[in-house]
Amino acid sequence: MKQIAIEAKKREMGKKERNIIRKEGGIPCVVYGKDITSFCISVNERTFEKELHAHGMNALFNLVIDKDQYTAMIAEIQREPLSKKIKHIDFHKVALDTAVTATVPVHLDGDCKGVREGAILEQLMWEIEIEALPLNVPDHIVVDVTNLGLGEELKVAELKAPEGVSFVSPADEVVVIAAKPKKEEEETTETAEATAEPQVIKKGKEEEEK
Repeated sequence: MKQIAIEAKKREMGKKERNIIRKEGGIPCVVYGKDITSFCISVNERTFEKELHAHGMNALFNLVIDKDQYTAMIAEIQREPLSKKIKHIDFHKVALDTAVTATVPVHLDGDCKGVREGAILEQLMWEIEIEALPLNVPDHIVVDVTNLGLGEELKVAELKAPEGVSFVSPADEVVVIAAKPKKEEEETTETAEATAEPQVIKKGKEEEEK
C-alpha cells in the first residue's frame, strides 16, 4: 500500500473552531500516537473524501502540516446520522517498521463447486482482523471458494494470508459455507424419521396376567 500525501492545517480546540472549519469545507481531526502529544488539525473535505473512496479505510496517509510530516492511518470516522457527511476524523500515527492491526473486507472469488451441486453460498464473515506492517496492509482479503463442496465450510484457519500478513480473528470462525437448501435438509430429516425402526415395548408376564 502506497502512502497518500494530504495537506493539513493545525487548528485550535473548541466547538466554535470546529464549526468554522466545517463551514469552510474542512473536516476537524485529531492526531495521536505512542510517541507524540495529540494535536488537532483539519483537512479538506472534498480531497479527503476522494482519497477515502479510492483507497478505503485502511489507507496510509502522509499528513503534510507546514514543514512537518506524519504517517498515519484512520482510527475512527464520525459521520452525521442523516447526511452521512464526515463530522470528525481520528488519525493514529504509525511507524513503518512496526506492525499494526486492521480490519479489512473479505471478498469471495471463484466458481463454487457446491453451488453447482445445489448449495446456497452464505458469507458469514464480511471483515477480518489482520496484523501487518503499515505498507503491507491489504485493501481486502480474497477467499477462493472454487473447491468448496455442498455442505462444506471455510474457517479462518483454512485461509491463505498474503505475504507479510497474519490473521488475528479467531481461527475457528466460519467465513463462508456452501449450505444445503433448507427444503433438502427438511426432506432428509423427514426421511430419516420415517425409516427409523419403531421401539417395541414388551410387557412382563406378571403384568400381562393382571
